[in-house]
Amino acid sequence: MLSLLSLLLAILPAHCSYYYTQGQDWNGTCQNGINQSPVDISTGSFPDTPYTEKILLSKDNIVQGRYQLNPHLDFYAEYTVLAARTVEFTNANVVVDLGNGGGSLVFMSENEDVKIYEALQMHFHSPAEHTFDGESRHYDLELHIVHRRYNVLDSEVTRLQNATGNTTEVDESHNKLLAVLAIFFDVEKGGNVTNEFIEDLNLKNLSGNVTHMKTQTLPELKVHLNKIISNFNKEKLYHYDGSLTTPPCSQTVAWLVVDDPQPITREQLKVFQEYWQNNQNFSGGNGNNRKTQPVGDRVIYKHANHDKWEHTVYLQGYSLRASGCLIMTLILSLLF
Repeated sequence: MLSLLSLLLAILPAHCSYYYTQGQDWNGTCQNGINQSPVDISTGSFPDTPYTEKILLSKDNIVQGRYQLNPHLDFYAEYTVLAARTVEFTNANVVVDLGNGGGSLVFMSENEDVKIYEALQMHFHSPAEHTFDGESRHYDLELHIVHRRYNVLDSEVTRLQNATGNTTEVDESHNKLLAVLAIFFDVEKGGNVTNEFIEDLNLKNLSGNVTHMKTQTLPELKVHLNKIISNFNKEKLYHYDGSLTTPPCSQTVAWLVVDDPQPITREQLKVFQEYWQNNQNFSGGNGNNRKTQPVGDRVIYKHANHDKWEHTVYLQGYSLRASGCLIMTLILSLLF
């Protein structure tokens, strides 16, 4: 039986070498789905009061997104030091295997529902896919850390990953089957400073030794993913329900997007750009980023400082009431 990681790795090479139109000619759910990713987030559209909703309308009074501040929204992630991991180099991405104990994520949603995920893989897009405030300038690089819901069967994953754009095919219990944490790197806004996490990946030295579609297990690879997680400004955490940004564009993703660009040097960024954006043999010099999709009637939530808040959350029939950070730390300590 294929694992979800195998499914995702199989998807990337087959479909994503073609970015000449940034995914606008992809078919199926990618074309017909109404909850697609990535999106542009209007950071100035949030109301001042938590739980109230502000609707963003076009000139023709078409809903272009609903925005809400929410003190419950939060996550806690913990990753092991990644050593001896499999790295897959394709013509469209660099995918690092995080399965088999690579890490886990606890996600507290806007309605205080707690979901637990296990890390699967991480990959990169350059330039970044998500944008903010309609900026034509994307951040330089976007990292996606992909997680699967804890204890979900591979057979169920396969069924849902093959669902069409009709959202009724994915019931409420599975609409957050995957959780993807989006992290940005930018020379200008993050700073032209060496990023230890990027440096640990050692892609500069590896890229010259690999060929198209090659997979390597790198025993010397030691990556401290927690280095960047600990630096986050969660006041800039956003969440919305969306899709994979590559075919089949399945609409089963809980997106956690942190608008807090991390530093990266021009030399570090150059490694990624030489793969895609500055490579004329790759989709005419386009990057491996999909064009932003309409938000439509979806709600985009923003984290509001909840240190003063207590939460009642429900996990496997039990009710817990405590601060959000305490709840998430307790869950990870009990289950992992």
